[in-house]
Amino acid sequence: MKSRNEHKPLIPSIFRQALQYRMGFAKWLWLYSCIVIILITAISIISWNGLSSLYNSIYDQSDIQNNKAIKITKISQLLNENYSLAISLNQPSQQRVLPYDLVENKNIISKIKRNINEITRSTESLLKISQNEVEINLINEFQKRRKEWLKILLLSQRQDKAHITDNEFGILQDNIRKNATATVESLYRIRELNDNKAAELLLQVDKNYKNTLITLSTAILICIIAASLFSISTINYIRTVVKRVIRFAETMSYGDWSNPINNINEPGEIGILLTHLEQMRGRLHSLFTQNKQVENKATKLLLAVNQSNSTVLMTDLSTKIIYVNEAFTQTTGYKAEEVIGRTPKILQSNKTPEEVYKDLWKNLRQGITWTGELINRCKDGTLITEVVKISPIKNISGETEGYMAVKDNITELKKAHQHIEKMAYSDALTDLPNRHRFIRELKTLLNKGNNSFSILFIDLNNFKQINDSKGHNVGDSILKTISQRLSDCCKNQFLLARVGGDEFVIISLFIEEFMIKRLVNNLHRTLSMPIYIDDYQYILGASIGISNFPEHGKTSQDILRRADIAMYQSKIKNLPYCIYNKEMESQIQRELLILQRFELALSTSEGLNIHLQPQFSLKDKALIGAEVLLRWHDNILGNVSPGEFIKIAENSGLIFKLDKWVIEHTLDYLSECRSVAIFSGRIAINISSQTLENPIFSSWMKNRIKNTKVDSKYIELEITETGLMNDPDKALQNIIKLKSFGISVSIDDFGTGYSSLAYLRRFNADKLKIDKSFIDHIHTSKTDQSIVLATIDLAHSLGMKALAEGIENEDQEQILVELGCDFAQGYYYAKPMPKKEFTDHYLINNEIIHTQ
Repeated sequence: MKSRNEHKPLIPSIFRQALQYRMGFAKWLWLYSCIVIILITAISIISWNGLSSLYNSIYDQSDIQNNKAIKITKISQLLNENYSLAISLNQPSQQRVLPYDLVENKNIISKIKRNINEITRSTESLLKISQNEVEINLINEFQKRRKEWLKILLLSQRQDKAHITDNEFGILQDNIRKNATATVESLYRIRELNDNKAAELLLQVDKNYKNTLITLSTAILICIIAASLFSISTINYIRTVVKRVIRFAETMSYGDWSNPINNINEPGEIGILLTHLEQMRGRLHSLFTQNKQVENKATKLLLAVNQSNSTVLMTDLSTKIIYVNEAFTQTTGYKAEEVIGRTPKILQSNKTPEEVYKDLWKNLRQGITWTGELINRCKDGTLITEVVKISPIKNISGETEGYMAVKDNITELKKAHQHIEKMAYSDALTDLPNRHRFIRELKTLLNKGNNSFSILFIDLNNFKQINDSKGHNVGDSILKTISQRLSDCCKNQFLLARVGGDEFVIISLFIEEFMIKRLVNNLHRTLSMPIYIDDYQYILGASIGISNFPEHGKTSQDILRRADIAMYQSKIKNLPYCIYNKEMESQIQRELLILQRFELALSTSEGLNIHLQPQFSLKDKALIGAEVLLRWHDNILGNVSPGEFIKIAENSGLIFKLDKWVIEHTLDYLSECRSVAIFSGRIAINISSQTLENPIFSSWMKNRIKNTKVDSKYIELEITETGLMNDPDKALQNIIKLKSFGISVSIDDFGTGYSSLAYLRRFNADKLKIDKSFIDHIHTSKTDQSIVLATIDLAHSLGMKALAEGIENEDQEQILVELGCDFAQGYYYAKPMPKKEFTDHYLINNEIIHTQ
């Protein structure tokens, strides 16, 4: 069978190639020459045919007009002759030159008749060649006049008379003259029409001649323009090719062989030239590259190690130092020549426990990399703490030939952590206790069982407007002044703390109403005093909300939250203060109802369902797993948002029960999947920080997996970044146990909280999930792109995979692919769906999930 290309028309293909410079110059010039010849030939033929037709028409019309003119002239002569004969025939006898002769009259009459017949024939011939209705009408009128004149002429014959009188002759002559005149006038009108037609023909000839000249000139001009365009296009094309060759030659002259010449696929003679140049460059580049690769690798490696901020130390198998980089000298004070040939014992401080060194050598003798902390001594005697990673150096055969230590000085970092720990409970701006200190002291009061106390929640009015309009420097100065005034006003109170930007909280051990009013009045009087900064006066007020223990709550969260609710009522109602009451309880009542209904739902599983949202590999779009999401529909409340009932579960202590419910039903689903499809992906389950910190969680998880006979490699637990940082030590203990069972761990919502890189490394997670807030504007925000790229690089450097949440369009996906992200999930791929829909669509329909 013929291919599709064989059926394409040849001529259009040639023109298309020519317009795109896709043929050689020889073919191009040949094609252009053919086109020009065809155009000139066509113009010549058209012009010749036009001129030939024009002159043939002119000749025919001229011949007709000449024929008409001859006939008209002949008729005119015959008429004049008949007129003369008629006059001579009817003259009086005394006017005759010869005596009256009857025979002579007969001859005249006979000649008149012959002339009449000739006129008749000429007129009929003239009528036949006439082409115009006007002309025909004039000829017919001439015929009519001629017949009338003939009739008078015949009546005037005087063959039987010897003579006529002068009077008779005058009358007769007058009649003959009138009719002859009318006849001749009609003949003249015919001649005049013929002359007008001749003039029109001459005008038409002149017009057609000019049009022909214009057409011919236009065609010649088009040919000239086409030739000019071709010349310009060809010159520009040649100049472009020459410029590319020149740039290519300049690049090669500088020793840069890596840049290929552009458009080497150009066909024709130029394409052949460029192809050979590229082949020459490729061979030369290959030779130079092979020679430089080894040299570059060694040089780059040495430069990278020598310029590294980390201390690098290399020893032989007998632990004698053979290399140190510049960072080693900067950190320890020892120059390279001072330590080369000596052992690292020169750095020992005797502050590192002996067990650490035993563990170090145990790993190295087994060929395993060791990582830990060492306390070393510098040349000047200064002690430093270093994070050390020591690895065996092995040859091609796998035999250890030496050791390499990469060390980072974390002395200042440890001091910073100590300082942070010291400052953790103080507000950096005002030196007042911060929220953490406030919560700690509040819990202390609750644990002591104090009979009663009050919480006063203070929010400054108009502070945000001042801060936004005057700047943070002014805002900070105001906050410092307010803090000092509040401290002076609250010296007799249990605690004054700054818990937010412009929010302060007071714990007062006096709950009598008159004492609270006195305190509130003092606070308003203090806060309403003008503040002077840079010659400007600022006057602020405050909204105060009050809640009492135990009347308004029995937990620190409830008491603080209800004081906050009362403060909000004070602000919206413009009151000096508000004490919490049940009229503010609508939201709390809903939360209590949700708590009751949700606790019942957890016990009966009524209205609770798990949905699954698929997760995909960005590399090949393969399905690698799914995230479990909980949905709740209550008969009374309807659909309740997870953001609402999960928060309530966390505050009420139900979160561990909730997490267990989700895990149990997910494991049951995985167990069911084995009977309908091959399942080799991971199902990700979200767990709270409270669950992760629960000491029995890991053992419960292990027993549950054992009972359901589900392979733990299908399970992934998602833990929020904030959850990891609540109590890192407890979280780390459970994570270690869970991973020992084969369970995968991922860090969810990364970037939305505060986390320590040291802790991230210790947690040894498998996956880092980038929060949706960074993905939403990744295609328009360079800042978000930089954050996401840094997160991906961090994940990869820690041996983790990166998964982006909330992908909603193709642009976001494309950018994530370019940034090197591994996995993704979001509405762009699929929304969360019930278990059956997920099973039918992704498992039964042969879309098997693969573990990544």
